[in-house]
Amino acid sequence: MAMSQRQIYATFQEDCVALSLTPFFGDGHLLWASDYPHPDSVWPNSRDTIERQMRSLTPEMRRALTHGNAAALYGLALAASASRGSGNNTACPTSSPTQAG
Repeated sequence: MAMSQRQIYATFQEDCVALSLTPFFGDGHLLWASDYPHPDSVWPNSRDTIERQMRSLTPEMRRALTHGNAAALYGLALAASASRGSGNNTACPTSSPTQAG
C-alpha cells in the first residue's frame, strides 16, 4: 500500500474531479465536506449538492464519502440510521471503480 493510501486523507466539497481520484487516495481516504460554517460552503444546499455530485455512485460509496470514512478516521461509531442510503442516477462522470454499474 502506498504511503498516500496509508497517511493522507483528502476532502472535497463540490468537485467531480475529486471522485476520479478515489483510486489514488484509496476508498477510505476521501471525505466529502460541506465546509460549514464558512460563507463559501454548500450549506444549506448540502443534500442537493450530494445528490447532484454523487448520483452515479453506489449507496455504499455515498455513505463512505459523506460519513463512513470520517467516522473510521476518528474512530467513531455510526448510528443505525446513518447506514441508510439513497438511490443512484447519473451525475459527475467518473471512470472510478466505485461507479455504480
